[in-house]
Amino acid sequence: MIAFIIAFALLSIPLSHLTFARVDKKPVVQDKAQNKAEEKVPTYIRVRLAHVPASLSIKVQGQELLSPEQQKPTATSISFEAELAIPAEGLEIIASATWPEGTPNTALTLDLEPSEKQNRSLTNWSKGNKLSPTSYLFLW
Repeated sequence: MIAFIIAFALLSIPLSHLTFARVDKKPVVQDKAQNKAEEKVPTYIRVRLAHVPASLSIKVQGQELLSPEQQKPTATSISFEAELAIPAEGLEIIASATWPEGTPNTALTLDLEPSEKQNRSLTNWSKGNKLSPTSYLFLW
């Protein structure tokens, strides 16, 4: 019996150090999701319109994505690629457009195809011949 108590005491001391004295230390490494959100991703963007606009603007964080020629489109569909940072809380794109006088309410659709993410599409409607700066919030 004494041998059992001595064996138990000898085993309990190292076991208690292993189980009770453990301090969880988290490595000082940035979260992979946070790193990915800060990286710019190649993104294919398509703008679809029901009518050819007189002027068009597509902005991300105040920066115009369209070239000057694309801001005066001659067709109802415009496609281009851009490098975009896609935050975890979503990507906000601001679009505005004007159409010739007499154009009825019309739709402006943005299709986004970012590399390694699912495609997303959002549509907003103008009031008459003008789409005031309107927010398109894309979430993944």
